[in-house]
Amino acid sequence: MATPPMSRVVRHLRRVAFLQEGERLKDEQLLESFLVRREDAAFEALVRRHGPMILGVCRRVLQDRHDAEDAFQATFLIFLRKAQDIAKRKSLASWLYEVAHRTALHARKSAARRRAKERQVEAMAQKQVTRDDAIQDMLPLLDQELSRLPDKYRVPIILCDLEGKTRKKAAEQLGLPEETLSTRLARARAMLAKRLARHGTTLSGTAVALAVSQNMASASVPPSLVSSTVKIGALVVAGKTGVAGVISAKVLALTEGVVRMMLLTKLKTMVAVMVLVGMGAFGGGVLVQQAARTFAADEVNQGAIPAKSEKAVGDLPVQEPKLEKPKLRATLMGHNLAVIRVAYSPDGKTLASASHDKTIKLWDVTTGQEKATLKGHADKVYSVAYSPDARTLASASEDKTIIFWDVATGEKKATLKGHTEMVNDVVFSPDGKTLASASKDKTIKVWDVATGEENATLKGHTDRLSSVKYSLDGKTLASGSWDQTIKVWNVGTGQEMATLKGHTGGVTSVAYSPGGKTLASASWDGTVKLWDLATSRGKYTLKGPPQMVARVAYSPDGKTLASASIQETINLWDVATCSEKTILKGHTGSVYSVAYSPDGRTLASASEDKTIKLWEVPATADGPETKTKTRIEKWSGELELQGIDFDNQTIRVIEGKVRGTFKDLPESQMSSLFPDLLSGISVGKGHVLYGWAYDLDLSVEPTTKITIDGKEAQFADLQPDHPVWVKVEREIEVVGWKIISGRAIRIDTIGRKVEGVVHAINATKNTITTIGADDDAKDNIMQTAYTLAKDAGVVINGKKAKFADLRTQMLVSLQISAVRKALVLGITAMGPTVEGIIKSVDSEKNTLSVSIPNTHLTAQSVTVDKDAKVLIDGMLGKLLDLKAGMRVTLQMSAEPDQSLVIGITAGKAAKKE
Repeated sequence: MATPPMSRVVRHLRRVAFLQEGERLKDEQLLESFLVRREDAAFEALVRRHGPMILGVCRRVLQDRHDAEDAFQATFLIFLRKAQDIAKRKSLASWLYEVAHRTALHARKSAARRRAKERQVEAMAQKQVTRDDAIQDMLPLLDQELSRLPDKYRVPIILCDLEGKTRKKAAEQLGLPEETLSTRLARARAMLAKRLARHGTTLSGTAVALAVSQNMASASVPPSLVSSTVKIGALVVAGKTGVAGVISAKVLALTEGVVRMMLLTKLKTMVAVMVLVGMGAFGGGVLVQQAARTFAADEVNQGAIPAKSEKAVGDLPVQEPKLEKPKLRATLMGHNLAVIRVAYSPDGKTLASASHDKTIKLWDVTTGQEKATLKGHADKVYSVAYSPDARTLASASEDKTIIFWDVATGEKKATLKGHTEMVNDVVFSPDGKTLASASKDKTIKVWDVATGEENATLKGHTDRLSSVKYSLDGKTLASGSWDQTIKVWNVGTGQEMATLKGHTGGVTSVAYSPGGKTLASASWDGTVKLWDLATSRGKYTLKGPPQMVARVAYSPDGKTLASASIQETINLWDVATCSEKTILKGHTGSVYSVAYSPDGRTLASASEDKTIKLWEVPATADGPETKTKTRIEKWSGELELQGIDFDNQTIRVIEGKVRGTFKDLPESQMSSLFPDLLSGISVGKGHVLYGWAYDLDLSVEPTTKITIDGKEAQFADLQPDHPVWVKVEREIEVVGWKIISGRAIRIDTIGRKVEGVVHAINATKNTITTIGADDDAKDNIMQTAYTLAKDAGVVINGKKAKFADLRTQMLVSLQISAVRKALVLGITAMGPTVEGIIKSVDSEKNTLSVSIPNTHLTAQSVTVDKDAKVLIDGMLGKLLDLKAGMRVTLQMSAEPDQSLVIGITAGKAAKKE
């Protein structure tokens, strides 16, 4: 039934009035209006108030606009489903921040898996080259450490630094005196600075606050994103079920995944509390161990790092090669609008330029004087190219035509028509007989230069083409498109030979290396990728500051790659080491094109600032470079196998914890030495590096030992998506502190681990049924039956046991086979951990009285096992050494009917407000 017009008017007026009033309402008041009175305007007010902060954290974690917006909508979908469960309504901003951060992390992992599965010819060995900048290095770590702060300290930073509220407004929001809020904020900033210092970012609390406010201040949320999110809220409030038609399936799946994790975390807490108060009969419960254990603890438990290390080879001091920076030789001025493309004549004496002013100009390279202006296009000119014999110049325009010009006379020779949209690029074949053109109409046309007739039309791209290049032998063409792909074509047959995928933004340029074995591509996504044409696989990814790369060009000797940036700069890259050599600055507008002279001594750049600059490139010495060879003695970690290259005996691992021990390498160079350790880097004593590895590629040799489920296996037996424990030895050559090779010593493939509660045991059939979460299941909680392997081990409370010793409702972790998903190789039963504050200690009765923060429970008394291990500030102690007020983590027994403590870790006393 349609809504009466008057009702719609009244509802609109109420909404406007509520939004105006909502500026003065506190979070808990808006939340109450949403939950009790079902005011959809209250939800809209919350979206507008906290949306910028939420989108900010999503962007920082994901660094992809589309993925960040998906995570943004998923966060508010979760809010719609879980709003009634929010206990601390004054801390709604903190709750939303935590959900957004968790959602973004979940989305990042999903995106990595998705890219791995969709990748056809993605790089098997990508290396990112980044610039050092204290603030920029801090940003990826800030959310990681901020999310770990206690709520009372996290909230002031979120309100004051991320959302930009004054201390007075933040204090009113939280119902605190302004002085208390200020004290907490100062303390929180100091804590955050200290935590960031562990990662090598040394900033004061004030500097952290300034960096946060300047670099991470909330950006405005696109109106369309706000509108679609509010629309979803309105549908939910109205009790309608058509949300799936409004929001993408990807967002819905992301929402379900995070809600499942939240439910499991909540159930884990319930188990811990029930065990503590002696309520062992927990039907249908589940335990999920903390996903973010400290890596050091894992290493101690698993013994992955041998105690003795091999001797490092090569201990000569590293000397950075001294590079002479290109010098600006001349600035050519004459165009009235932006200059889009430049091209040298084959003899290097003349430079042609194409401009938005509809003209082509020819310049004398020696004198810098304008030789001629060619007019004939009816719209902007986007590309120019010389024929190999230098007699003909081709130009492409927004007027959909290509013009051949007689270089000697400056007269038109022919006008080629056939494209239905603007022509963005033209290139002559090496023999000069054909010309290829790339157009917005999604096609490449191949023309006969002598007759001007169209020979062929190549179709396959799904968006406009930006660039096209012939191979050195003229037999293939490479094209770049806004559809984010590069295609390689057979010129003779017109058939597509390969599609190269990997960029996350439109491809703006392609260029063959002088040797013809490598193809370079540039993209909106701010990267330059190098592709191996023999295998159609990616080799490296060159990445500087986030900025669109408009054009790339190889130097004639193939040693240097120049890239033009919309940030008014030209980046020069060392092709051998994939490192940035230097940055050229001088333009006052976006740089759209770069081109080397045939002798390689001059680099020309064209810009939005209407000028062309000629840079004098210094001659490179051919003598031996100063290099240092060294070797990582040990680098091991639990890594997840993503892809296998059977032809090249290479594996790629994704997102795993790593630990390395190194010798004779300065601690200050650790972070720059490992560009593929993108986050969580922490350098410890003795040059031990902990961190997370992403897209790490390793060669597998005949000597590499491989096991699957503990049994010897072959390289061909490995399968993607299997978690692997890899012991790595990386041989490295240090030139500017960049890794260029590595190999795997040992690969142990293991299945996943499943946590749950024992529901049933069948000793006769050797089966166990648990209640828990399954990554492959759509339901949040499910019941699953597993078969126990004959040689499966059982551990209960850290001691070896038998299968018959297991009891229903025990909390267990099952080690599943990598080959058979329902086969259990090992079972570990361990009670939950409980965090609290000691109220009293009775060493005679072996009991503790503990209060649990964030619950309504009074202090609970628990019995401590006589063999319980007690650690106080990392040192072995006794029960009688524990004092009231200390913070403790209690390891409870796996026995479901006991509230018995089998291990205690105690820290400093809790401070009072």
